[in-house]
Amino acid sequence: MLLSNSGIRTIFFTDEIRNQLDKTVKDLWRARDRIEDDDIDHVPIRDDEKEAIQPLIEYGYTYIEHGCGRIVLRLPEKYNLDDYIVKLSRFGNDPISIGMWQNGNELKLWKKFYSKDYPLIPVCDWQEPHAKWLIMKYGTPVEKLDINSDEKRELILDSIEELSELSKLSGEEFVPSNFVIYNNNPLLADYGRHNYD
Repeated sequence: MLLSNSGIRTIFFTDEIRNQLDKTVKDLWRARDRIEDDDIDHVPIRDDEKEAIQPLIEYGYTYIEHGCGRIVLRLPEKYNLDDYIVKLSRFGNDPISIGMWQNGNELKLWKKFYSKDYPLIPVCDWQEPHAKWLIMKYGTPVEKLDINSDEKRELILDSIEELSELSKLSGEEFVPSNFVIYNNNPLLADYGRHNYD
């Protein structure tokens, strides 16, 4: 892992890590089944996707969750990389998957506002040129904190107020399930829902 001097890309991960992720997204692309548009909101992780990520699991990555467009894994603890997660694109019948689209949107927003000190979880590294995978900092999900829903909402209110200045973000992203605690601060971790061109 090398620190970047660009500011935008905060870390360059080793070729070994980057090659593992590139191979995995290729395997996900080749998966036998495709996500159908009518299933887009409730797509369970499929057997062929589990098979594609299995080499990463064996290497020490930890499965965290999946959504309609991405599979999220925590990087291996054994290499002191567990402060990071990777968002791997899932692929549908369309040529540009929702996962690549979400990753691309997060990357665009990060590139545009990284120097402005907004409460966004950092995008640290990514696959060129299509953002088939993104590496971000890992934070504790607000949803997993042992506090009630009103306290969770209160915890993220200041961050929401700051983020509301960004006209590109939508209120539907400002829910506790999209925030994490990183360095004792609530940061928006899932901000790929809208196009930020």
